[in-house]
Amino acid sequence: MTDSKRIMICLPASLLEEVDGMISNENKNRSELIREAMRFYLEEKKKSRLREQMRIGYQEMACLNLSLAEESNYCEEEARLLIETKLVECC
Repeated sequence: MTDSKRIMICLPASLLEEVDGMISNENKNRSELIREAMRFYLEEKKKSRLREQMRIGYQEMACLNLSLAEESNYCEEEARLLIETKLVECC
């Protein structure tokens, strides 16, 4: 990692013990585990923000979608009545 920078962090002793337990099981060092955890955290935050943006977008579009559905329903009903009228006229 040529562009790596060294940082110093403080962790509670209990958390560091858990980290050390994991790295011994996974055959990693602290830096690898912390890098992996940070990447995972950032990916999850991005997903969470995207879900929130989508939720807001769907709520904003709800009125428009309802209006379009109601208009479509009205047009379909109008077409059905026209077809029924034409069929009655043919008989």
